Amino acid sequence: MAKDGQGSGYIAVDTTLRMVECPVPDGSIFAIGDVASPPLGHEKQALQAESLGHIAAGNIIRTALHSDYSKQLHYPQDLIFNSTDFMPLVADLSLGRYDGIIVFNGITLPGPLAAVSKWLLEHTKVIDMEGRALGNMFWSFADGVVFWVSSTIVKPNAQIKKV
Repeated sequence: MAKDGQGSGYIAVDTTLRMVECPVPDGSIFAIGDVASPPLGHEKQALQAESLGHIAAGNIIRTALHSDYSKQLHYPQDLIFNSTDFMPLVADLSLGRYDGIIVFNGITLPGPLAAVSKWLLEHTKVIDMEGRALGNMFWSFADGVVFWVSSTIVKPNAQIKKV
């Protein structure tokens, strides 16, 4: 198995999320989420794991339909709302029912707003995963805002950009 070369134990993948040095001839093994180590780095968080899943799912379908690998999606450039070489660093941590911390590209906001935000994010994500229109609209808008703000106003720290 191809490790990421840094002794971390993560599986090295290319920008299409295919395993580097794949043990099968057609190269059809993909890795995503906490086990994957994409070329530009990867924070282990829900937004990025879900994004990896969308790219890998698209590439698995493309692999099944075409043998031309030039039509593959690339992480993170081919994500909807993202044309950059970085992913935003976003976290919303609950510290109980009435307290929490929001982290957005190095900016930290503690307090009750974070707790309310965490509740809203969790509940709308469940609605989105159920395929309901309200959840889908909320998350389409929220993802677009996150990527836009990350590429224009509050850019991620240098350590999570492509090196």
